[in-house]
Amino acid sequence: MRFNLREHLAVALSVTVLCLAILILVVWDRQAPITIERGEVLPHEVRAGNDIHIRITDYWHRRCTGMVYREVIGSDSIVHSYLPVRSRFSVDLEKQTIDLPLTLPAELPPGPAIVQSVVRFRECGFTSQWWPLVVVGPEIPFTVIE
Repeated sequence: MRFNLREHLAVALSVTVLCLAILILVVWDRQAPITIERGEVLPHEVRAGNDIHIRITDYWHRRCTGMVYREVIGSDSIVHSYLPVRSRFSVDLEKQTIDLPLTLPAELPPGPAIVQSVVRFRECGFTSQWWPLVVVGPEIPFTVIE
C-alpha cells in the first residue's frame, strides 16, 4: 500500500470542514431566541396582595416556546416564586410589548422590591433538549406600600 498525499489531504480537509460545520451549527443553535430590552412594573407603588402588571419589551429572533419563571424579592430578601407560564413569542419575530399579570404575596413587607423573570427554552433547536437555553430578564424595581 502506497502513501498518497492527495488522498490524506482530501480526508483531512473533509474532516476539518465537517467539524467547522458542526461547530457553526452548535454556535447558532445556542443563540438566545429572545432579547429582553426593558421592563417595568405597573403600578410602580402597590400594596401587598394586590395585582401588578409586568410590562416587558422584547425582541424575538426565532420561534421557540419556553417556560417563564417569575420571582418577587421583597425588602426582607425572601424570594417568592410563582408557577411557570408558557412564553408568548411575536408571530412576526419583531419587537413586542406585553403585560404579564401577577398577584403579589399578601405577606410582602413594605419597602423596595424587585421582580425578575427567567425564561428556559428546552424545545429550541438540537442542543436545547439536553442543555436548555436560559434568558435572564432584568431586575425590575417597584415599591410595596402599606
